[in-house]
Amino acid sequence: MIWNETKECMSRDEMTNLQSARLRKLVDRVYHSVEYYRKKRVAWAYVKTIDMVPAGKKLWLRSLENESGLEVTAAPDTYIMIGCKGEVYDIRQKKFDASYEMTQEPLDMFEQMMDFWPELQTLPEQEFLSIDEYAHLCYPKKGAGIYACRLEKRTKIFPAGEGHEYFLGRPGDYMAVRSDDLTDIYVIRGDIFEQTYELQE
Repeated sequence: MIWNETKECMSRDEMTNLQSARLRKLVDRVYHSVEYYRKKRVAWAYVKTIDMVPAGKKLWLRSLENESGLEVTAAPDTYIMIGCKGEVYDIRQKKFDASYEMTQEPLDMFEQMMDFWPELQTLPEQEFLSIDEYAHLCYPKKGAGIYACRLEKRTKIFPAGEGHEYFLGRPGDYMAVRSDDLTDIYVIRGDIFEQTYELQE
């Protein structure tokens, strides 16, 4: 790991300004050189946060791409997505409705052969919840796509908005940007990307 004292010791405001400058460069790169991918027709799963806890309750998610974990506040429009390998992330209902077809078919983690068992806790109690008890399958809609590029070096990506969480990408992983929201930037593990996305010709 390469230690860069100037960047690693930045304040939150300085890091936000740096990320904003990088985002502007990224947007320019997206429009000129980054390839466009669509999701394959493979099953994902979703959970409505308010099906598990009351609105306003804080939840902590442990995910494949986020070493520090991700804090989510339960709300009627906040869902949790579960990918084919067990990766988890939060998504707003508007983006979910634009990207996925909802079903009432329950998730069977053993049948899906997930590599990673999603970990979910309530805060501050740290009470574990069995996310699979609330999850149902969904499928990508036609047209849902992202811009993506393969990472050549270890990369931290800080999502837009408040909080100190970040996504950690390693060589071979992909940095992805939603085509309908160029501020929504995240990391997809290389093997997951190849299993769930295909290049749009």
